[in-house]
Amino acid sequence: MRLLLALYRIYAFLLRNLPGCYMRMKSNGVAFLILRILRYRKKVILDNLRRAFPELCERDYRNIHRVFVRNFSDVFHEIIRYSGFSREKLLRTIVYTNPDLVRDLSAQGKNTMILAGHFANWELLGLTLPLVTGCKTFAAARKQADPLFNDIINALRQKHGLEILVSQNLYRSLLKQHQHPFSVFLLADQSPARHEVEQYLTFLGQDTPVYTGPERIARAMGMTVIFAEMTRTARGHYSVTFKTISGSPDSLEPFEITRRYNELMESMIRRQPESWLWSHRRWKHSRQDV
Repeated sequence: MRLLLALYRIYAFLLRNLPGCYMRMKSNGVAFLILRILRYRKKVILDNLRRAFPELCERDYRNIHRVFVRNFSDVFHEIIRYSGFSREKLLRTIVYTNPDLVRDLSAQGKNTMILAGHFANWELLGLTLPLVTGCKTFAAARKQADPLFNDIINALRQKHGLEILVSQNLYRSLLKQHQHPFSVFLLADQSPARHEVEQYLTFLGQDTPVYTGPERIARAMGMTVIFAEMTRTARGHYSVTFKTISGSPDSLEPFEITRRYNELMESMIRRQPESWLWSHRRWKHSRQDV
């Protein structure tokens, strides 16, 4: 354990202190290892792509797979390197086009729920949100099986003020917050556990089980729901645009917030398919299983 931690610290030191081209070179090397040697979840990734984009050919699937793996490697190299950046340097790298949308809500004393997905670099999105929301910002995260990795990734995530809450206790933890306003950042695009499935929607052409927990929390707490649309503009550079899903959750039909969120996610994925996390089994449950 101590050896692994020492090796990580050396690697992180090099990533933060050498030029950016060094980070890209190391990320390329890890991507080659994942793609050609380990072949990490290759079958899952290609099967997902074939289901989502039946109109494409095998060459297209392989190209998306290749770029996805490079982007996947970049996610973790960038969070290590960029977590050491100053606020000013971070916000030149991750550009928020309309931060006042959330800041104004905070100034009015309103709590906000910021929804996003495992798209572009979701870790950098969480890292930088506290710099633009104008209020205390939380994120929900599952505890990782490896304690060392859990400690390292959460320390990186919290470098600029983000506070991590355990996903399983999220609602109770938010109810205990007496400092208002606050924002909570959630990724809601993975497959729920079988016992959690309440709703199916058509997503990327598939009958898909979806998370409804964020909507339930937003309704219960009267939170304004915002979508964070993150786009990779160049390697290592991103833009984020906030879009309002609902300013008044109780005024909407049941599952409408969930439906709008998934429509926005699908639109992003279709524009930049290589930027989504294709390695998870998004369609592992069918209606017959539940």
